[in-house]
Amino acid sequence: HLSTLQSPNPRNILVLGGGFAGIVSELLKLPVERIDYVEINKKIVETVASHLPRCQVDALRDKRVRIIYDDPRRFLRQHRRYDVILIAMPEPASAQNNRFFTEEFFAQCSSSLNREGLVSFAVASAENFWTPELQRRNGSIYSAMKSVFDNVLAIPGSTNIFIGSGSALTADPELLVERFKQRNVPTRLVTPQYIEYLYRNDRFASVNMLLAESAQPPNSDIRPACYSY
Repeated sequence: HLSTLQSPNPRNILVLGGGFAGIVSELLKLPVERIDYVEINKKIVETVASHLPRCQVDALRDKRVRIIYDDPRRFLRQHRRYDVILIAMPEPASAQNNRFFTEEFFAQCSSSLNREGLVSFAVASAENFWTPELQRRNGSIYSAMKSVFDNVLAIPGSTNIFIGSGSALTADPELLVERFKQRNVPTRLVTPQYIEYLYRNDRFASVNMLLAESAQPPNSDIRPACYSY
């Protein structure tokens, strides 16, 4: 929800991986028209489905949801257009998964966005202290996004949420809170007070400044700077 709040009109959404972790059921709380959920491994869904809560099973069967079994990078060659692309692939801790956090991959995502569309994903981080290795890891991801998107925003915490778009992104919590109230989404964690906290605390400004000043080379297919950390 913190990602979709940056979109003025999240109607058509693409979810790359992780749909059985509750993402799809949460997205259906929004006034969406279509959700394309791309899963690289059909066996994962078949294996996990019988163990999911009923609400998540129903969400995957919703008529607005289409499940596609394909490699996300291959699927993106079809150039469908979306308002929001949520990347929920595993952490970039291997060459296999690193390719979903590179400038080439972000360029593919960008070509599949509508005019005000955005891309977002989360990676594990640290809330209060970044080691030099973590700075370089996060910096290489940020640089890869910045090479593709005009605007990149990071919401820091124990998990960093990165958001990139060719259109303007807002750091104004009042606008985001108003948008949240208008959508009337039932949530437990994301509340007006939590949104205010995330965007107004000094960690938000310092982390975004640190990333903007990072001199790390972009994480790329040819130079996978990210997963070595």
